[in-house]
Amino acid sequence: MPDDLQKDFQTLHNDFANLYVRWNMYREIFGTNERRTNLLNETAPSFFGTVQRVLLDDVLGGIARMTDKSASQDNLTLRRLLEELDDNTHKALKDELLKRLSQVDSACADIRRIRHKRLAHRDYKHAVAPDENPLPGISRRTVGAAMSAIADFMNSFQFPFTETQIGYENSIAGPGDATSLLSALRRAVEHRKMQIEGKVEPVGSLSSEFADPA
Repeated sequence: MPDDLQKDFQTLHNDFANLYVRWNMYREIFGTNERRTNLLNETAPSFFGTVQRVLLDDVLGGIARMTDKSASQDNLTLRRLLEELDDNTHKALKDELLKRLSQVDSACADIRRIRHKRLAHRDYKHAVAPDENPLPGISRRTVGAAMSAIADFMNSFQFPFTETQIGYENSIAGPGDATSLLSALRRAVEHRKMQIEGKVEPVGSLSSEFADPA
C-alpha cells in the first residue's frame, strides 16, 4: 500500500471498526427479539428510548461522514482513498473501487439525506411540517446494507496490497458489552420478583454513595 495512503486507510479502518462495535451494540439491545425490548421497558423505558435514538443517530452520522461526497473541504472519506491512488499504477483497482463506491452511494443515499436534513442541519420545511415533508424511514436492514457496502469497499481497497480481508461485522466491544448489560437487567428483574414474593431481603433506594454529585 502506498505510504501516503497507509495512514489514511488505517484511520478509516479504525473508525469503521469502532462504528461496527456501536452498530452491533444497537442490534444486541434493540434489534434481537421482543423479550429484550420488554426487559428494557420493564426497567427504564424512558432512558433506553433515549439511548436507542442517540445510538442510532450516532451510527447514521458515522456512515455519512465516511461516505461524504463534499469536495469543498479536505475530509477523510472513502472517496479520498480512491482519488489518491495513482491513475496509471492502480488503474484496475481504481476501476473496481469506482464500482464499489457507486454501490456505497446507493446504499447510503437515504442515510445521507437524514444527515443533511436532521442530524447536521435542521431542515426548515421538515422541522415545521414533518408530515408534509417526511424524511426516509431508516430500518436495520438499511443500515446493515450500508455497513456491508462500506466493508466491501474497504476490503476491495486493501486486498491487493495485503492479500487479507477484515471481518468488520465481527468487531467486538470487549468486557462490559451490551449483552452484559442485558444480563444485569435480567438479574435485577428476577431479584425484584423474589423481593415481592418475600424470598430475599428488599433492596431500597440508592444509598448515599450513589447520590448525585453536588
